Amino acid sequence: MAHPQLAELLAAHRQLTHQEGAAMTPEIQAIFDNYPWRTPQQGAATSVLLAASPLVDGIGGRYFANCVEALPHDPATDGQSAEATGVAAHALDPEAAARLWEVSTRMLAD
Repeated sequence: MAHPQLAELLAAHRQLTHQEGAAMTPEIQAIFDNYPWRTPQQGAATSVLLAASPLVDGIGGRYFANCVEALPHDPATDGQSAEATGVAAHALDPEAAARLWEVSTRMLAD
């Protein structure tokens, strides 16, 4: 999922680069040309769905991408898309989540 502001920023950068004829290395140009660009509205769709839709009432603590619940990441699919797919295993680890919560609350208390 692309953050709405990131989607807008990248789209604007791409437009400016092409308008001004700025030189890019072939590698960077290939990334821009092959990236599955989204509009700001498309970039915001998942966040809006999760914030406002009754379809997800009572659902929390899960990862969503492109308006659907994300599946665990499958390393076998690496490199098959310009976008990363799936949820990293460490993001689903309840012990890691508990440690992060504990460290975060200690830091905020200081």
